[in-house]
Amino acid sequence: MKFKELEVAKERSRINKLNAAKKIWHHKLGPDGYEVTRPKWDLSEQQMMDAGVTPVTLSWPPRCRTWFYAHGGALDPKTGQVLKKASLKGADDKLLVAIEEARTGVFMPNRENDKLTHALGNHEHPGRTRGKGVVPWYEGFLD
Repeated sequence: MKFKELEVAKERSRINKLNAAKKIWHHKLGPDGYEVTRPKWDLSEQQMMDAGVTPVTLSWPPRCRTWFYAHGGALDPKTGQVLKKASLKGADDKLLVAIEEARTGVFMPNRENDKLTHALGNHEHPGRTRGKGVVPWYEGFLD
């Protein structure tokens, strides 16, 4: 407990609070992380397909799909379309537009400016490969 009273700890806490306040998108994975949650997303999509419904995420790039679900996105089990969630703050619509623009050739994605980065309008932190395990960023996101 004495560490929290040190000036170093107080300064670190102040800086961390400033950085946290800049965050726009908050994931909803909880302590389980990607390893436990991904199979649940797969099962949900499989159940829709078994019922004759094609999930819209089936044609999405893996990074877009992972971001969508990790940040609270959900699909209507009857239609397979995106359910509007306040937590996504319109990012779901921007993601759909970015995917369509890439499909039609209006937007040409690359590793540093892929569909998700284009939709969110912020660049991925270099050197990070979230949701891919311990691999370099340039190998984790090839498309």
